[in-house]
Amino acid sequence: MTAISYLIAISAIQVSFCLLYKRLFAVTHVGWAYWLLITIVVLQFIEELLVFVFQCSPVRKLVDATGLVQGRCLDLYVFYIIHFTTRLVTNIAIFTLPIPKLLKLQMKRGAKVGVVLFFGLGLL
Repeated sequence: MTAISYLIAISAIQVSFCLLYKRLFAVTHVGWAYWLLITIVVLQFIEELLVFVFQCSPVRKLVDATGLVQGRCLDLYVFYIIHFTTRLVTNIAIFTLPIPKLLKLQMKRGAKVGVVLFFGLGLL
């Protein structure tokens, strides 16, 4: 199941970035934000996994290549739009959270801009 592998991979990547940033920028006043983002990402994963697995009734219709299983499947167009939007918002939150700490680094302006842009590459 490619979709399940995708969900696991994208969620694991987001959680790993949160944990990395929490460790790199050990700031107590925003530590709760990283835990909040991790919670949101995990809940998103559970929700998306459940929608994918149970999109067809009966569930075996989803994996039936013969077409013999009777039933119906949901149209996931709206779900995919919501999925994209929520993943985009969480990605933006994850990659903008360390920017205030990066801007406080004691380095030349050009180097500081380069570091912020480097961290922002994760949005691509």
